[in-house]
Amino acid sequence: LMLNVTAPGPEAAARLQRFVDGGGGLLIGLGDRVEPEAYNAQLASVLPRPLRAVRSSTEAPVGISELDEAHPALAPFVGGAREGLLGARFWRYVQVEPSSN
Repeated sequence: LMLNVTAPGPEAAARLQRFVDGGGGLLIGLGDRVEPEAYNAQLASVLPRPLRAVRSSTEAPVGISELDEAHPALAPFVGGAREGLLGARFWRYVQVEPSSN
């Protein structure tokens, strides 16, 4: 787990890469200590998509518009809990590069 921490240095990033390449799981929780540029520089190979920018919603909170229910990390949210996750609202969020699909 990497929960709201600054990007690791090159050596730690290389160890994380080896861990993930070897079949290890990595969950990254983004927060106010995360700098997208630093994460992209050190962790691009383990990020699902490059991070773009931290945004704040000043007028109204934003929500999650879609879920990949087939993804194993989201298994607990399929069914009744799914509606709770889709109902969550956020005032700050990190944009990611759009998918090429």
